[in-house]
Amino acid sequence: MIEVLGLTLLRPLWLLALPATLALALFAARRERRSEWASLIDQQLAPHLRALGFMRAAGRDRRIPCLAAAAGIASVALAGPATTSPTAPALRSLDTLVIAVDLSKSMTEGGALETVQAATVRVLQTAGRPVALVLYAGDAYLASAPSDDPHLLETVVAAFGADTMPDTGSRPDRALTLAADILAGAAGRRRDVVLVSDGGGVGPEALHEAEALARSGAVVSVIYVPPTERPYGMPAPDPDALAALARAGGGTMVAAPSAQGLADRLAASATATVPHEIAALMFEDHGRAILVLALLPALLLFRRVR
Repeated sequence: MIEVLGLTLLRPLWLLALPATLALALFAARRERRSEWASLIDQQLAPHLRALGFMRAAGRDRRIPCLAAAAGIASVALAGPATTSPTAPALRSLDTLVIAVDLSKSMTEGGALETVQAATVRVLQTAGRPVALVLYAGDAYLASAPSDDPHLLETVVAAFGADTMPDTGSRPDRALTLAADILAGAAGRRRDVVLVSDGGGVGPEALHEAEALARSGAVVSVIYVPPTERPYGMPAPDPDALAALARAGGGTMVAAPSAQGLADRLAASATATVPHEIAALMFEDHGRAILVLALLPALLLFRRVR
């Protein structure tokens, strides 16, 4: 199927018949103009034969353009020009997205918690596909299984706080391992992981997990949210480590203000698969109506020559 001038062509290969029809029509017209009958018939007799309809003047055989027009219209009709049916069943994308949010002390007590929430909500609202939510600090936890309801997940995001996680530390490798387990059972064509973090705890283990996800066909992207202040004893943010993680996962790293751009790209990459058995229910095929128009030039073939 292809889109042409606002119409969906269900069988676009039939359009290849158009140039073939044109070529045959030109060949037939050229051959008809070079007919040898005119040279074989007495020139004084020829006008009388034309008057009686037994002979046509060269280049005046209307059967060729009529047949060419009918064949051209039939080719367009067989290509299946269609529009979306108003009664088409609603489809949803099965591509799964996992958002892993770092809720370690540097994120919850560094003054950037609201930025973390805002970036997460932007991705949730724009995803257009099932989203699973993973929270991590010293360990990773599944906050929500893949859900199509962003409002449900927004209530979880709104509850983020300094006391959300039961442990300390930052282990993004465990969050990526949990994301891999979630995506292993996903049914969609595309699988994505978005890590929201300041780069704390990113080491060889996390890079290894990102590479494993990439080998499995998933894409790991990163939203970098640096703290606005550093509580005593907290490690410094590490954007370089996050950038390396995104490269290992085949994705990109964006800063928090650019989270909407990443969300838009993720939404554009989602696919809504149309099952073959219901594809005919999705469109109204106008080919049959157009095929009737092919009868108009065909009817001219039955016109009596005078």
